[in-house]
Amino acid sequence: MKVSDKNVSKKRLVQLENSGIPVYPNPANEFVTIGFGNQMTGSSIIQLYDIQGKEIIRKKITGFTQQLDMGSVRAGVCYLRITTGEKIITWKITKI
Repeated sequence: MKVSDKNVSKKRLVQLENSGIPVYPNPANEFVTIGFGNQMTGSSIIQLYDIQGKEIIRKKITGFTQQLDMGSVRAGVCYLRITTGEKIITWKITKI
């Protein structure tokens, strides 16, 4: 599956900076923390894609705060995608 997946057209695409969901640190080294509060539903998913659109991390959201282990991710730009209900939220992350 790629970032340009056809399912995006069926959902509302939101920039993470406008969503009220904190993602830190950015740039990141070992971990990225995502704070959801009570904004996510039980079927929400976090995905991380490399610059070519290849999925490198896929994780179900299981709580109000999630940590992504970035240790095995290559340095450079990658894209965080959060899918929940009727929204897809995207964010650019730099791995150092």
